[in-house]
Amino acid sequence: MRQAQEVLTRAVLFELARHTSWEAIAEQLDMKTQSAHERYRKAEQRWKDALHEPFNRIPSSARFPYEYLRLHEAAYEPIKAGRDRDEWAQERGKGERAVTGGLPTLSLLDEVGQLVEGLRYLYRDMQKYPDPVARLRLTERKAALLNRIAILGERGSERGRAAVAVEDAQ
Repeated sequence: MRQAQEVLTRAVLFELARHTSWEAIAEQLDMKTQSAHERYRKAEQRWKDALHEPFNRIPSSARFPYEYLRLHEAAYEPIKAGRDRDEWAQERGKGERAVTGGLPTLSLLDEVGQLVEGLRYLYRDMQKYPDPVARLRLTERKAALLNRIAILGERGSERGRAAVAVEDAQ
């Protein structure tokens, strides 16, 4: 029962990440929107916190790395995790890339959305100056994304914005 609830919670988090509305999620769960939100909002917040702050502080009694990681270990090494699962499936006769073969690639628009969400999280408390390391990481990611957009679009204005973002990161 616990595992089924965990799968359901992850499905809700997946749908939220895809920008599915609480109304649509509640309808599929056959419950009221407010009830769905109340039931899953803490899990959503834990998920968002873990995405932005993926590591716990390591207490001296921690069993490394399990109590250190806030997300499943596959989130830290997704390519390795995918290869490991593909290998496991292939050994059982499921075929090559049985696990990762159908996974969609992250679009540039999705990456921009993740960057915007990261910036929202970073500046969630306007009374505090954001963590400089996290700010640098997001600025570097922004510069890389703007550079990719500029290369794809071959337009000068994006190149200029990418150069400014790179300078901000340094």
